[in-house]
Amino acid sequence: MTTTLTPEQRLGHADQELQDLKDSFVEAIGQLEQDRHLDNSFRERLENIESRLRELRRGLRWDDLDRAQIAEFHDALWEIKDLIDEQEDDYDLDTVDRLLVSIERVRHVIRDALDEHVAGVPEDAGLAIQELRGWLPNTSMTTLGRLVGVDRKTLSRWTKSPRSAPRRLQLVSSLVAVLRHNWTEEGIVAWFDRPRRGLEGRKPFSLLDDPLSDERLVAEARSSRSQDAT
Repeated sequence: MTTTLTPEQRLGHADQELQDLKDSFVEAIGQLEQDRHLDNSFRERLENIESRLRELRRGLRWDDLDRAQIAEFHDALWEIKDLIDEQEDDYDLDTVDRLLVSIERVRHVIRDALDEHVAGVPEDAGLAIQELRGWLPNTSMTTLGRLVGVDRKTLSRWTKSPRSAPRRLQLVSSLVAVLRHNWTEEGIVAWFDRPRRGLEGRKPFSLLDDPLSDERLVAEARSSRSQDAT
């Protein structure tokens, strides 16, 4: 892709390409399940996935992603490559399932980048709260205030006059932005009060006031999002 594209355009294209790749593969597998003797071999379909992912990688710039996302992106691509290298020509259901999971891992990285680093969290407190309420429409202002670390009246006051969004408000917004794709609203709110293995058994809520824990919390939200979303 040309360098004149914006990060949002590059990532948006990658997201669409991954969805199309996944849909095409699922459709092809459906055809193979009906007729194992189609002209295009299973191996050729796998090589097509590898080729399209290679082109997708070339279309991105690494400054579109943060360090953790780059690591996750590479790990998922290597996983896909290993699956393809180890696979014979014959159709294998286990390989299909693992490939679909790995492709979805890549797509999660792209979606995270779109949410967190392109659209971003609004710098204005009122806009950030408005965004949070849009993602969590049935959650009370009292509960949102608890997550943000202020009382309900303060939260309401922030929505009425321009002011910079405090760090904790921005952090909570970033965490919700990650979780919202795979969790219900109730599950997102409950996540903050559940002990997390990646946080040494501590609850995310207990670390919201610690700036040194910001990256760990976002990483934990990413990893836990697809593990036990409810």
